[in-house]
Amino acid sequence: MNTPKYLLTVIFLILAGCITTGPKKYQSSTIGKCIYDELEGNEYKLTELIKTYVTNHFFYDPERESLYQNNKNHFKALQNQNFKVLKTGCITVDDVKIKQRYFGEYRYYDEVITGELFVLDKSFSTKIITEDCTVFYFGLRGGVHSLKSDILLADGSEISDEDILDLIGNEPLKKQTLEASINYDRFEKIYKVKTPMFDDIFIRGAINEKDQQISFIQLYLNVLFIENWGFISNAIDIDGNSHEVTKISSDVNSYSFGTTLTETIGVCLDRDFLEKHKDGFELKLFGRKEEIIYIHGLMVRSFLKGLDLAIEETKKTK
Repeated sequence: MNTPKYLLTVIFLILAGCITTGPKKYQSSTIGKCIYDELEGNEYKLTELIKTYVTNHFFYDPERESLYQNNKNHFKALQNQNFKVLKTGCITVDDVKIKQRYFGEYRYYDEVITGELFVLDKSFSTKIITEDCTVFYFGLRGGVHSLKSDILLADGSEISDEDILDLIGNEPLKKQTLEASINYDRFEKIYKVKTPMFDDIFIRGAINEKDQQISFIQLYLNVLFIENWGFISNAIDIDGNSHEVTKISSDVNSYSFGTTLTETIGVCLDRDFLEKHKDGFELKLFGRKEEIIYIHGLMVRSFLKGLDLAIEETKKTK
C-alpha cells in the first residue's frame, strides 16, 4: 500500500524536529576570523570529572531544552579547549520554565561570595565561547558549589570568588541585607528581634520591656534529610559547649527522586556566646544523624545590633 504524500510530509516534519544540529560557531562582524583572542577576561577549562558528564550541566542550543542535548560528540570543543565568558544573564528555554510560578520554591538560592551575602536567581544562563569560537551555555541550577566543581582556570588552579562573579554576572545576583527587624508586642510587653532568613536560618530573640532583660535568644533553622529522619536533639559548638535544642515542626515532601524530610528546630543561645562569635560560628547538630552548620558573622552582628536598638526602645518607655 502506498503511503499518502501528506503522511510522508508529517513524518518528515516530526523527524526533522528531532534532529539536533549541534553547537554553532560565533558569528562575528569580522568574517572568517575567530574573535576568541580579542576577548578580554579570564580563560577557563572544565575539570576532568565534568568532561565525562559534560551534558549534565552544559548545552549549546538556548532554544531547546538542555535535556535533549545529550550527544557527547557535540561537546568535543568544550572538553578539549579553553573557554571565555561571552555573555552573562542569558535567558534560555530552560530559564523561561524556571521563571514560572510553580518553580518559585526552587528558583532562588542563598550564596556567600567574596564574603557578602547574595540571593542567586537560577533562571539565568551564561554563554561561553571556546578557542575555535564554538558557543556553549551553562545554567546556574547547581549554584556556586557546582561551578567550583565543574570549572578551573586555564592553568589548572581553582576558581576564586572573583571568578565566580565573572562566570555568573550581575543579572542573577541580588545583595542580601540581614538587618534585624524589631517589633513590639503590646500584649506580652516585649520587643521581638529577628534577622531575615538566610540559607534556611535566622536568629530571633526578645527583650522584656519592664526590666530590659533578654527573655530568650534562639537560632531557628531547617535541617533537610533524604529518606530517613535525623531526629536532631543535640547541638554542640566548637568549644565543646552544649546548647539546648527544641523541636518546632517537621515536614515531608515526595519527589521523583525520593522523599525529603525537613526538621525545623530551635537552638538556645545567649548573648555572651554571640558576642564571642561575632565573625560567625559552627554548630554540630546530631541525633540519629548529624549535620554541621555555619552561621555567618553578618547575621550574628545584625542580631546583636537589633538587640541594642530594642534595649534603647525599652528605655524610652520608662
